[in-house]
Amino acid sequence: MMSRRCKVKVNFRGADISEYVESFTYSDNTDFTDDVSVVLSDKDRFWSNKFFPETGDILTAEISVCNWNKANDNRSIKLGSFEIDDINYSVTKLTLNAVAVPIFSSIRDEKNYKTWENVKLSVIANDIAKRRIYLLFLKAILTLSMISQSKVTNLIYHILRNFAKRKDSLLK
Repeated sequence: MMSRRCKVKVNFRGADISEYVESFTYSDNTDFTDDVSVVLSDKDRFWSNKFFPETGDILTAEISVCNWNKANDNRSIKLGSFEIDDINYSVTKLTLNAVAVPIFSSIRDEKNYKTWENVKLSVIANDIAKRRIYLLFLKAILTLSMISQSKVTNLIYHILRNFAKRKDSLLK
């Protein structure tokens, strides 16, 4: 059997930049927004001369595995889009730290008011998701007698996380 292999694919400004990736860290957080940290090689001055990123730029990431449980058992998972919120540059390396939720979008600042009664948790999440075109996958079937959104942003995490915790559920 061939040995297991794992690789990461990172896209930035429409280009595959995987050849520059020296290290990649993905944090699948339960209480915070998922994030990535990517260390890129800049020995040829590609980043410092032509393609230097800015805070707010978007990158996408995907992890692929080959021969995972047996020969030709190949899989991949798209981790999503991440907005760069921190950039560190040294002479030969560039480190990008990015979060899954856009940090400068109006979704963080826009306060909304709405009350739901006798509704499943999935309905609330889908209502909020429709406002920002999110795709949601909810397994929980929880019914709420009443919940209100008052002066709270549309970030699903902020609205539903505490409720899910009280019901021993996980909100991702």
